[in-house]
Amino acid sequence: MNTIVPEISDKNPPVNLDLKGANRWFVAQIKPNGYTKAKHNLERQGYKTFMPLLERIVSHACKKKRVMRLLFPGYIFISFDVRRTQWRSINNTFGVSSLIMARMNTPARVPDDLMVALLASCDISGHILPPERFNAGDKVRIINGVFEGTLAEVQHASEGERVRLLLDIMGRSVSTDCAQGELEILSA
Repeated sequence: MNTIVPEISDKNPPVNLDLKGANRWFVAQIKPNGYTKAKHNLERQGYKTFMPLLERIVSHACKKKRVMRLLFPGYIFISFDVRRTQWRSINNTFGVSSLIMARMNTPARVPDDLMVALLASCDISGHILPPERFNAGDKVRIINGVFEGTLAEVQHASEGERVRLLLDIMGRSVSTDCAQGELEILSA
């Protein structure tokens, strides 16, 4: 189960992606409930960290509450230069279990394009930005699932994560629901 985590401070914003320099992004597994401790101790040592957070609505005792959850529970992204940093000290940092390794004595590097996409989808404090809003009448393409590649029209978009679509299947209009993340808006 995802754990509720505290807000990320703005003093060390995660969006500085220096792909021209020697610093690259790596992933470390963190100890259970060690999110805050790992982040604090890694930043104290001079590492740049990133933990993307996703806002969720949880229900408990008939009450709904908005909470921030980690997008990748149990992991933290760390930026450093493998050749100039004593990166083995990360494994001894309080809150960190170990760096994810590619092979013996080499940490596994996160692909640059993945980090660019992750950082672009977050605000300055590491919160995942909400997906683009869909409006009734928008033409969309389904990019995932059984109907992948199918064109559809948005019939209704709610405040949640679902969108009601109108599909043309075998000459008949069919209404279905789809997750917002599985759609892309077609340009006019």
